Amino acid sequence: MRIVRLSVFAAVLVIVFAGLAQADLIRVIGELRHAKWCEIVDPKGEVDANAAKRAGDSRGITIVLHPQGALPTFLGEQPRGWTPKEKQTP
Repeated sequence: MRIVRLSVFAAVLVIVFAGLAQADLIRVIGELRHAKWCEIVDPKGEVDANAAKRAGDSRGITIVLHPQGALPTFLGEQPRGWTPKEKQTP
């Protein structure tokens, strides 16, 4: 398992989904102890959103998926909604 960036601020966790398998992501969510909110940055739309949200629900953690982190938005890029890979247009 390779986690590109894992940052914790108070009870918020940000995971960048790059090079992680779905099972690794579920395991990371399952290991969280004090987080109440977990933001997953998934630029390619590869995360199984339902499985991630079920894992979060079982631990009382709100799971939110984003296609980009905060920096591009801060630098003026228009925020966009997360879309699963199978629904993305090439």
